Amino acid sequence: MPRPAPLNNSATTSAYLPVRDGEITPRTPHSRSGRAEEAYTDIELDELRNEGSSDTQPLLQPSDGYRSHGDDFDSHEHARASQKSRLKALDLLRTRVGLVLGCVVAGVLLFLSVISYKAPETLHEYFGVTSNATAVNDTKSVEPEPTTLDAVVLPNETFSEVESSPSAAISTMPSMENDDSHIIDYSKWNYTDFPLSSLEYDHVCYEMVGAVMSGPAYWDVGKMGIMDTPHKDDPEKDKDKPFKERICSSSITYMLDKYTGLSQDLALLVQAAAMARDRNKTFFVLDTRWDRGKWSNYFLDVRDTQPGPEPGCLPPPPEELAPCPRLARHWVVTARTSRFHFGHKFEDKYANSYAEFLNRRHPIFNMGRESLHTTLQLNSEMKRLVGKTRKLLSSKLLEQHSTFHLPNLDTESSSEGQVSIEPENSDNNPSLLFGGTSYMSIHIRRGNKHSLWQEYNYSNVPLQNFADAVHKQWPNFYLRAHPNTTEVTIPDPIVYLASDDRQAIWNMTELFAKDTTFSLPTSGHADLASLASTAPYVQQEFEKLSVDERIRNTKGMVIDLAMLAGLWSDDGTLSEEEGGIAATLKPDAVVCTESSNVCRIAAMGFEWAQAFGNVSKYGDVEVDRARWIEVEDHNRVAPVWLPFEIVV
Repeated sequence: MPRPAPLNNSATTSAYLPVRDGEITPRTPHSRSGRAEEAYTDIELDELRNEGSSDTQPLLQPSDGYRSHGDDFDSHEHARASQKSRLKALDLLRTRVGLVLGCVVAGVLLFLSVISYKAPETLHEYFGVTSNATAVNDTKSVEPEPTTLDAVVLPNETFSEVESSPSAAISTMPSMENDDSHIIDYSKWNYTDFPLSSLEYDHVCYEMVGAVMSGPAYWDVGKMGIMDTPHKDDPEKDKDKPFKERICSSSITYMLDKYTGLSQDLALLVQAAAMARDRNKTFFVLDTRWDRGKWSNYFLDVRDTQPGPEPGCLPPPPEELAPCPRLARHWVVTARTSRFHFGHKFEDKYANSYAEFLNRRHPIFNMGRESLHTTLQLNSEMKRLVGKTRKLLSSKLLEQHSTFHLPNLDTESSSEGQVSIEPENSDNNPSLLFGGTSYMSIHIRRGNKHSLWQEYNYSNVPLQNFADAVHKQWPNFYLRAHPNTTEVTIPDPIVYLASDDRQAIWNMTELFAKDTTFSLPTSGHADLASLASTAPYVQQEFEKLSVDERIRNTKGMVIDLAMLAGLWSDDGTLSEEEGGIAATLKPDAVVCTESSNVCRIAAMGFEWAQAFGNVSKYGDVEVDRARWIEVEDHNRVAPVWLPFEIVV
């Protein structure tokens, strides 16, 4: 058979290359895709036969070896792609290096800020700065012995009593002898008139600690030590002297000023008095800059009602009073400096941390209530005025009702029945000693105190809200006082009205039945009517009144406080001139607005359960039984009751 002629297709033959013997690899469509060793089905072979492209490709292709999957991989191209990716990453890093370094620096600064706040002495030690703690002989933190106030917060633990030694309160304080860095020097602020004004004390605190008091726990001394004013005496050397011949070892002084209302001052003052008991310090009230005369115009000297650990000891010189820090030997508190001392740290210390909302404030409520009933005692003139007011109100009660119903405040579910009291012998009836709940009281705040709620147009709460609350709650109290009565015609309530605006009292009178309201302006007695507020209370306007007018208005406010919440009516020992047995009367409930400091104090006139009823776990007031009836917030704010107002 003759040999076939060679192919003449130049496109095909030109693809052949010289190869070595034995190194020719079969050229098939499968080998191009790495399937040289894989079989085809008959269908695939038929499809391949029909492809014209296979005729234009050489059947054989030289190869350096066996080809399989990935024979088309180009290592040079891969290397170039990898290098390109690395260059792109480096370029991205170069453009973002500022951002990366900024994040790192920010993280470091944040860490240092946290350390400087939590443990500033650690930074001092690390950077080699001499700590002030070393300068005060390695100061240790004062860990005061917990008192019964702490036991209220943690009822499951037992605490030891605080040291009864008069010098116990300062025995653990760091010595500041020959240490000028810890001396409070008022001269650098050019303050030389002592005691300073409350604004000046506020400025001193701000200069010392900034906008808010920070640092360790409420009564702890940090490792940086404490600051204090220089003292002329030495408690250790004078400890053997009688109390009346030496300055008190330590004290807390509440300073009254001309920038704050009476009720706001009293709400803070009773807490300061409670802290003095807690810290075993002597308590004083300073009235040299008060715009309402003297403390003795209204109350007894607190050194008599709360003598402290050193009865009769001398008050500190005014230049030794320090508004900050709290651990100064003679700490002075004012309404203006309350923001430094009555904020979150105060609540962390004295509130019940295991309770929620209103229940957290139970210990603080008890602190203020104890001070109201023990530390704040009326002087003889105020006792007479309050007693006379209660006696007049009791007469109105007897005129209104043929029988006088006296349920026991402490056991509302019990049945006392009815006690018939004739007008002629009512003053001698011992049943009043149980504390009659025979009238409702309303306080209406006007002047510069407006509601923060939009529904009232950020103005005054309507008078109708107060009247509606009385009409709604009065039947609850009356029917609980008569559980055995099957058919009762509930009489109209007798209502005591108090307000800084006489016009509000006139308008409120029209919302109740005739002759069922009583107030100082409508008492019919000139000596009481003259004590009623002459204008809606605005502190700047109050300052324009004469001293005598301010004193009269303040006496009227004290009487209103007594009548609104039953304050100063518990002992039952008042003379006939002071009202006799009638002076022990207490109201069924008080209706007021929470934004008023009078309202906040009024709550503490009742026991906790009386004021708020059976408070739920989540701090909800028992509305049907609560004797403190708030008509502004309507329980929309938690907690509904605040113990005081802080001046910001």
